[in-house]
Amino acid sequence: MMGRLRDAGPLNGGTAAKLYQRHVIPTLTDGQRAMATTTLPSTSPVHAGVSFPRKAARWFDVLREARAKKGQVMTPAGYELT
Repeated sequence: MMGRLRDAGPLNGGTAAKLYQRHVIPTLTDGQRAMATTTLPSTSPVHAGVSFPRKAARWFDVLREARAKKGQVMTPAGYELT
């Protein structure tokens, strides 16, 4: 799981970001620490400060950017177009 978290960049809410800082960052090399991360709104329904449509839009934006870097296109429904 930690390998995937290092490669992912987006973190699912503030608690995930704090845990990443506390437990993962100390295990990384300097080059790995330089990797950009983005703290996104938590997908938990308990986090009601942001509406579901706004959470989904923010997550979609980050996923679309990541796919674009890999040369893939992502539609709002999540289907890849080749």
